[in-house]
Amino acid sequence: VGVVYGIIAIAIYGNVNPRIVIKEIVKEEEIKIKLDRSDLLKEEKKEEPNIAEIRSETCHLGEIECKIYNKSIEYGLSREQAFIVVSISRHETGKWTSKAFLNKNNLGGIMCSTGLRSYNSLDDGIDAFVSLLKRRYFDRGLDTIEKIQPVYCPINADNDPHNLNQYWLPMVTKYYNEYLNK
Repeated sequence: VGVVYGIIAIAIYGNVNPRIVIKEIVKEEEIKIKLDRSDLLKEEKKEEPNIAEIRSETCHLGEIECKIYNKSIEYGLSREQAFIVVSISRHETGKWTSKAFLNKNNLGGIMCSTGLRSYNSLDDGIDAFVSLLKRRYFDRGLDTIEKIQPVYCPINADNDPHNLNQYWLPMVTKYYNEYLNK
């Protein structure tokens, strides 16, 4: 539009600064044209960035992993702690294929007095899982996989008759290292 007005202005008024003429023409038609960068910046409204969109752009993991990671960051955990949370969930759910995950939205083998705990939605399950790890582990100084393991998944536990807990530390550590290197 500005170029057209400039050409018309030069044709009509001869050797005149087209910016001045364009401003006058635009004023007459009550249309605002932003002529330079400073005008543009002053007149634009600055919108707050959408934190969820920024986070999803920076998360280069799978959808579930990103949801867990993002929730961990929302809870104030560090990047490394968030990767620990994702790694624990990945191991506890068999890479998100377990019945507890698929049927109960349980991301970490979380138990209650009647057995595996059930959550209404995936988001509820993620929130409960991250909240539990933050409150019972990270906030109490259990902030590494090695410190978490004896409490979260102790070897020779009564509820581990097949001694599967021995694989917890090496597998969670393996997943954690994979995330750090992505």
